[in-house]
Amino acid sequence: MLEKVSDKILLLICIVIFGGLTFYSLRYTEILHEGTEIPWTVVDSVGGNLLVLLMVTVAVFLFCRFITRINRGQFDRWVRMLVGATAIYVTVACISWVSVCHVRAQADGEDLCVTAMLFMADNYNPMLPSGYMCYYPHQFSILAVIQILFTLFGVNNYQSFQYMNALCMPLLFYSGYKILQLICKKAEVVVYYILLFVSYVPLFLYVAYVYGEVSSITFAMVFMWQVIRYCKTGRKSCFLWGTLAIVFACMMRMNSIIILAAAGIVLAVHALRSLKPQAVLWWIVMLFMIFAVNRGIQVYYEKVSGNEISKGIPYISWVLMGLKDGPRGPGWYDETNFMEFKLHNYDAGQTALDCKEKVMLRLKEMWDDKGYSVDFFRRKILTQWNAPACHSYFETKVFTCEPEDLPEIVHHVYYEGEAAINNFLNRYQFVLYFYLTMEVLLLFERRGEDRRLEDRILLIVFVGGFLFHVIWEVMGRYALPYMVFMIPMAAVGMGHTSEVLNTAVKRILKSTEKLS
Repeated sequence: MLEKVSDKILLLICIVIFGGLTFYSLRYTEILHEGTEIPWTVVDSVGGNLLVLLMVTVAVFLFCRFITRINRGQFDRWVRMLVGATAIYVTVACISWVSVCHVRAQADGEDLCVTAMLFMADNYNPMLPSGYMCYYPHQFSILAVIQILFTLFGVNNYQSFQYMNALCMPLLFYSGYKILQLICKKAEVVVYYILLFVSYVPLFLYVAYVYGEVSSITFAMVFMWQVIRYCKTGRKSCFLWGTLAIVFACMMRMNSIIILAAAGIVLAVHALRSLKPQAVLWWIVMLFMIFAVNRGIQVYYEKVSGNEISKGIPYISWVLMGLKDGPRGPGWYDETNFMEFKLHNYDAGQTALDCKEKVMLRLKEMWDDKGYSVDFFRRKILTQWNAPACHSYFETKVFTCEPEDLPEIVHHVYYEGEAAINNFLNRYQFVLYFYLTMEVLLLFERRGEDRRLEDRILLIVFVGGFLFHVIWEVMGRYALPYMVFMIPMAAVGMGHTSEVLNTAVKRILKSTEKLS
């Protein structure tokens, strides 16, 4: 009973979120002003979006009709071969892109690379007040990874990080495929997943981004695969692989703790259903391991540097920034967290107290002006979740050479082809949101189905990330993980929608035959 109620509540929330995103994606899109990080709402072509959706729906419907006429065993073999070929293609494409793209580290990635080089030269000034690691001590784990790569492959060889991202990509693809196998038994859905995955350009552009996006997304997907696998099979090997995956995901991006929280809901319900507490114990162990590894790395740096690690900017200051209507847009980065910490002389406790008071004052202002508050959160949500390219061009369009010296393919992608790719991604996002909406609607309407919450873990993660960024800082890049997590669910939605259409067409044809 608890599982069914939880499932219905989750699906209702998803219907509201995806329905709203589909509506706004149909009518508007968010872009950045040229050369700036200022979001701008642009009226979209409703007719163009609907036409593309119609073409995709007809293609999926015809494909669904086609596979009913061929041998199922043979089709399943073709799909497995296609999965293998796609994994090889993703690997080769990503490695090749890294080798020619000339994208250099920038922003936080550049700061981390510089910090790693200083640490390797026994210069630990970044740990002192006003140093980068003084502000962001939660990034010591990803710093350790960068420093290991620099030790193995050469100082400031940030390309090694990009190649690591490239090697993560086939694992990311394969993990999504394995999740699909566990939550949907239809082989044709895998075909839709392949097409959606390989055509999601922002993910491939972010391979060259020297930060934790691609690697954290990959290991978060592996982790969710292992959670679903454990709930369905009870395999003990899931404990090892799942723990390693979520620990590494959190090392690269601490926001991956959202995925662990979603898994906690799934594992708690599974424990109640099966009357086996080991699922909850596993979750507790994973939580402990994440913070133990993070703290262990910090202790290492404290020892080698002789400096105590700062508590860093308190998280409440990000909430304060997320509630401000800054020059870049509502909830966008405006250095509020940085300036508050500096203003209080790098005292995390005092910063947290002051920011908490300011957050409460801001919430009161919003409560007193509800019309403005609704508009604020509408704009804030859309600037992140209705940005089709996840600002991948803005984040990666920084090179080690002049634009005219770039290889032809790179120059074409970033200059001549940018408008066309953005237009494609605009349609892609609308189609993705539409099929996600169809999937949650069809799941909500289904009766007599054995509902298992582990089958919804991708949806739970999306809702968690969506709600988290309602109060947190926003930017297009932060939507990337959740868009990738939704690709398997959109593929399932395409499969279920085509089944409904196929059934409807059969009924119409039968009715026509009776009338004639």
